Amino acid sequence: KAGAIPPLVNFLESKEKYRQQCAVVALAILTRDSPANSKAAGSARAIDALMKHKDSPIPEARDEVAIIVRNIFMEDNDYRDQFVQKGGVSFFIKQLNAAGDSEPEAQVDAIHSLTLLMDVDGAGEINEDIVDQLNKAGVDAKLQGMEDTDDNELKEAIEDLRDMLGGKTLD
Repeated sequence: KAGAIPPLVNFLESKEKYRQQCAVVALAILTRDSPANSKAAGSARAIDALMKHKDSPIPEARDEVAIIVRNIFMEDNDYRDQFVQKGGVSFFIKQLNAAGDSEPEAQVDAIHSLTLLMDVDGAGEINEDIVDQLNKAGVDAKLQGMEDTDDNELKEAIEDLRDMLGGKTLD
C-alpha cells in the first residue's frame, strides 16, 4: 500500500545496472509470500520489465527473476499468458538447463516453476500448449538424466513434472 512497487518496476528499465539489480532484489523480497504485492507487480507491468533481465550475466539475478515472475503469474492467469507470450517457457527451460548437478535446490526451483506454469488453475488442470512446448524442447530427457540423485525433494519434483508431461494431473 506504500506504492513502492511501480517505482521498482521503473528501476528495472533504468540505464544504471545497480538500480536494475537493486530492483530485482527488492521485488523478490516484496513478492515472496505476498499475493497482494505479486498482484501489484503484475499490475505495474513487471513481467515486461523483468523479462528484459532473463539473460542477465548474473545467475542469481536470473534465479530471482524466475521466482518473481512465478509469484506474479500464480496470482492471475492473464499474467501467466503474458509471461508465456514473452518467452517464459523457454526462459524456464533455460533455468532448468543452467541448474548444475551440484545445485539440487536450484534444480528443484526450476522444476517447481515449470510445474506451476503448466498447472492452469492450481487444481491440476494442465495447459497442453505448455506441455507440448516442454516435450518438444526435450525436458523429459533432461529430467531422466537428473533422476539419479540422493535428494528426495528433487526426486519428488522430477516425478511430479514427468507425470504432468505424460498427462497425469497432480493431487
